[in-house]
Amino acid sequence: MTRIRPSLVLQIGIPNELNDPSLLDELKRTFAYIAPVVFVERDSCLEIECAEGREDKDASYVIPLRMTVRLHRRYWDDEDAQAHQLWTEAMEPWLKNTFTKMSGAMEAFSRMELPGIENGVRFGLLEIQFDDDAVVEIMLGNDSSIPGNALEIVNAQRMRKDG
Repeated sequence: MTRIRPSLVLQIGIPNELNDPSLLDELKRTFAYIAPVVFVERDSCLEIECAEGREDKDASYVIPLRMTVRLHRRYWDDEDAQAHQLWTEAMEPWLKNTFTKMSGAMEAFSRMELPGIENGVRFGLLEIQFDDDAVVEIMLGNDSSIPGNALEIVNAQRMRKDG
């Protein structure tokens, strides 16, 4: 099969108080070798504020990241033989490779000391939008890593018959 690569755009949810040009530039640099980055403003989200409705001086900012995957061929429908072949021969290896790159970039960024951000920023949720067919959500590790079973999570969602 011809080497097929989908297009990818990363959307990063930036809390209003972190909307600083130097931080946005650093995020763009972090992910530049993977995909273009688009920023989406959102309400504040300190880890403790979001979880418990209170502020904690030791909390880090937790921001979501969305991968928008586009391929102008059918690949999501597991019951379509051509789509299934495209999924197994092209999409699965591409996703595995992309998850490895993304995880490394997110882990490295979460370890960075950022000026004016005392306890850092980490990624907490990865949403993957596959064309218009599905959005798969994957909870990330405390170090912003993508879990090792992420591809299995995506495959399980793909094989669901009700969505």
